Amino acid sequence: HNLLRIANAIPASLGLRDEVDDWIKFANAGINSELGTVSGLEKAIIEARKIDPGSPLYNDARSTINRWEREIEDVAHLERARQLASGGNIPDLRAAIAEARLIPQNNPRFREAQNLINGWSNDIKITEDRPFLTRANELASYGDINSLQRAIDEANLIAPGRPLHGEAQKKINQWRRQIETQQDQPYLEQANILASSGNYREAVAAAQQVRSGRALHGEAQKKIKAYQREINASNNLQQAFNSANAGTPDALAQAISYTQKIPAGTQVSSQSSQAANRWSYQILAMANERANSGNISEAINIARKIPSGTEAYAEARTQINYWQKQLNPPPPPPPAPAPTPTPFPTTIELTPEKPQL
Repeated sequence: HNLLRIANAIPASLGLRDEVDDWIKFANAGINSELGTVSGLEKAIIEARKIDPGSPLYNDARSTINRWEREIEDVAHLERARQLASGGNIPDLRAAIAEARLIPQNNPRFREAQNLINGWSNDIKITEDRPFLTRANELASYGDINSLQRAIDEANLIAPGRPLHGEAQKKINQWRRQIETQQDQPYLEQANILASSGNYREAVAAAQQVRSGRALHGEAQKKIKAYQREINASNNLQQAFNSANAGTPDALAQAISYTQKIPAGTQVSSQSSQAANRWSYQILAMANERANSGNISEAINIARKIPSGTEAYAEARTQINYWQKQLNPPPPPPPAPAPTPTPFPTTIELTPEKPQL
């Protein structure tokens, strides 16, 4: 097409009419050859033969004609192969492949023939393997473990390298996860029942039955983490009560620190908060006792043990400030300076009275 456009664009004033005519003939021949059919090649040869022996294009035209003549037979094979393949069934496709293989490797149409052969070979494999997938899908539709396993076995008949192998493997993975879910779901249900009654250690053991790599393993791990969180919270609360039993300010402060490790939202979080607040007031009461007995320094030290975040903390800070002022009262203000006496005048000026008339 480009050659034809260029040839038509050459002005007649250049005196190249014969050469332009030959270029147009050659371009038209090329356009016909690109149709890829026997008739197209035959028309191309007829058009190219119109170029006279004296033309500068004659040798190129002859070599091109020879190539097109060799192609005609092979294009006929391709046309025949395509016609056979149009039937779509396996015998037709195999016949089409056999026809396309008649094209020799040194022929310009060889690559085209190979592409067609590869496509038809894939079509044959798909046609052969599709029934396996269809049967597998039918089996899997029942949904029970036995049917799903039979579906997997059926889909595994599609060998690696076959066009439908990837699709089959996706189905197999899906069905395998369904089997694993049905097998492992009872473990998680048992774990939930145990956890709802506070048996978190037994719940962890039940959820751990779901092995790594299984469909529900991720869900099981989330549950185990939640159960372990409850176990740790209960352990911290128990340690808090054990520490608080000593009844000393240090022991109570240590007990409160254990409760502060318990996350909100756990089953014992409310109980731990109540206990921490109660113990904080007990520490404050001990501090007040020391202050009432005159030991203010010790009262301050005890009150400082009350951790922040407890109900008694703010009151304790207020008391500490008050007691510190008692220990360190502000210095008395300096005495006011004595008033300066008014000086008595040394001379008295008398104003003479005016005589009365």
